[in-house]
Parts: sequence; structure tokens; C-alpha cells
Amino acid sequence: MARSASSKPPAARASPPPQATAVSQKPKSKATKRKNDYSSEGVEDNDVFLLPGSDFQLVLAITVLAAAVRLFRIYQPTSVVFDEVQYVLSGYAILV
Repeated sequence: MARSASSKPPAARASPPPQATAVSQKPKSKATKRKNDYSSEGVEDNDVFLLPGSDFQLVLAITVLAAAVRLFRIYQPTSVVFDEVQYVLSGYAILV
């Protein structure tokens, strides 16, 4: 059987972990540098037009897929849905 935390000697229970004091002290020079610097480390040029052609093809493919999913059977339902009636009447009541 394992011992519970209360069965340990008082000296073992009272000592704080050694990392607790080291974590709270951080250098302030790096924090102030990062506050005013919005560049990414390792990135030399952020121009979107310098992306490879495969990235543009991927974006185009995702856009076409999203349009197909959105426009598929867009004519359904053929009747007015409750939300469309309710929101139109509520909007008209607010405007008038």
C-alpha cells in the first residue's frame, strides 16, 4: 500500500518545490523587447504574394469546396421557415 501525504514526516511536507522560486523570476529585458516587436522569429518576409503556387491552389480548392457545399440545394426549403417570419415581423416592429 502507498503512504498518503499526511503520513509523511513534517519536514517532507513543508518544503516547497525547488522550481517555484525560479519560475517567478523572469528577465524583464526580453519582455519589453517582445512588447514593441511584432515580428516573428525566423520569418524574414511577410509578403503574402511570395507564397508558393501550391498554397494558392489549396486556398482556391477550399474556396470552391466551400461554395459547392453552401450552394448545394440552396433552394430548399421551398416554404417560409418560422425564423424567417418571426425575425422579419420583429424587425419591422422595431423600425416602426
